[in-house]
Amino acid sequence: MKKPNSLASGGGFSMIELLVAMAVFSFMLLIVSTGFIGIIKINQSTNASRLTQQSARLIIETLERNLRASSQVVVTPDTTYGATLTRLCLFDDSQYTEYVVDTNGDLRQGTIPSMGGTCPSQTQPILNGWNKINTNNVTSGATDGVKVQRFLVTTTAVGGIDGGMVTIDLSMTGQGVQDTDLNSAKTSCLPKAGSQFCSVTTLTTTAVLRGGTQR
Repeated sequence: MKKPNSLASGGGFSMIELLVAMAVFSFMLLIVSTGFIGIIKINQSTNASRLTQQSARLIIETLERNLRASSQVVVTPDTTYGATLTRLCLFDDSQYTEYVVDTNGDLRQGTIPSMGGTCPSQTQPILNGWNKINTNNVTSGATDGVKVQRFLVTTTAVGGIDGGMVTIDLSMTGQGVQDTDLNSAKTSCLPKAGSQFCSVTTLTTTAVLRGGTQR
């Protein structure tokens, strides 16, 4: 009499059962992995949004404070770095303070003596070691993960003073956001797959100069 197969009769798994179990396990693993990746993407997007908001508020607060302490403003288009950017010069008694966005998207601040100096200086802010103001660590070093996409400054006459009121229109994104991810005004992300990590923070502020003028 033939002895029965112990694997088949003793509760073992057949090849088909093993294949089905592996297929189910793989499907469940795919679902878990997809959900985990989705959580990571949401976390990255949230962090990028928080970082750009913090940096944008820091820039606006700094500029508002310096604008109110200035007596003169000079605004010029910045054709070097982009159509949505301008150079801003503020005069306060003895010196100019120039603000310009560099090629990395950092808003930098430098001082120029009023005697013998011109503003805008048309110099390279990185080479001059100008400080970044879109981070609490105002250094000339590595990127802090944010980029200024739009820095437009306009002036309006107030009480007969030409350029007495200054309006700043600011948009910031994460460093990973490309120009192709944004609309032409650099104020919002385009609805496409590549923009899933795209986050834009847009702030506008208006300040009145200390009885000053525009040049």
